[in-house]
Amino acid sequence: MKFFDDQSFNNIEKLKEIESLFFYLLKTTPDYIFIKDKEHKFLYASDTIAKNCGFEKGSQLAGKTDFEIFPEEFAKIYYEEEKKVLEEGKHLTEREEPYLKDGKIGYVSTSKRPIFDKDGNIIGVFAICRDITKRKKLEEGLQRHADFDTLTKLYNRRMFFEQSKKLLELCKRECKEAVLYFIDLDDFKNINDNYGHDAGDEVLKVIANRLKENFRASDVISRFGGDEFLIFTISQNEEQVHETIKKEIKQLISKRIEFKNESFFVKCSIGISLFPEDGKDIEKLISIADLRMYEEKKIHHSIR
Repeated sequence: MKFFDDQSFNNIEKLKEIESLFFYLLKTTPDYIFIKDKEHKFLYASDTIAKNCGFEKGSQLAGKTDFEIFPEEFAKIYYEEEKKVLEEGKHLTEREEPYLKDGKIGYVSTSKRPIFDKDGNIIGVFAICRDITKRKKLEEGLQRHADFDTLTKLYNRRMFFEQSKKLLELCKRECKEAVLYFIDLDDFKNINDNYGHDAGDEVLKVIANRLKENFRASDVISRFGGDEFLIFTISQNEEQVHETIKKEIKQLISKRIEFKNESFFVKCSIGISLFPEDGKDIEKLISIADLRMYEEKKIHHSIR
């Protein structure tokens, strides 16, 4: 008796070929693929996931939860995302998730969808994750370039306005005062002309680092352009404190700067404006501080 005809035999062989190809793709894909049951336990995991977690084979993850494999802060993120799939039947696509790779944080773009039984009940979750760490770092680099001055790593002009307006809103809500210091280096052009732009760049970087080291992280510090720096900070409501800080800034800037066997001693002029006394928006405060800075600069030149 013939149980299978030639066509049936060919279909079975074809299914075996497809199954073999399917498992080959699962085994060799660089993507992270897994299936979990309703208790968030792994039923299947690709070898790529296992090796990234310190295991040899994906089968070693079977029956484990994320909390047994990953750092708790990451496992909580995965768990909450998968709850949406398992309890609400949501399809999640291109969700950015962190993970650890060789002890460093990486990122994957994850798509997760529910698995149903024949009666339409959700019985698990299927996920494909693609590593996007390189893309993420590139995006972060581009964002830093858009937000910070490339030479000094201080806020650029655009970000200064953005962050200063946030600080102003805080001051308005909490009835606090703020102070703006407008700093302009004196005779900076002479350094570029006599020693070259490399020397000028070094001076700007050293001054920027000194300002960052001596002000709070909450203060808004910017290279506003050329040899101009702005510092916007919550005030201590005492005029003598503003003048003391002004003197301290001048002392910081005037310290010796070494570059290629040359020593530079840089002086500066500083104008101060106060919120809300001199203005209630950052543009007005900059204008007032700028005028006061130039008044001081004129005095410096007249003394020489």
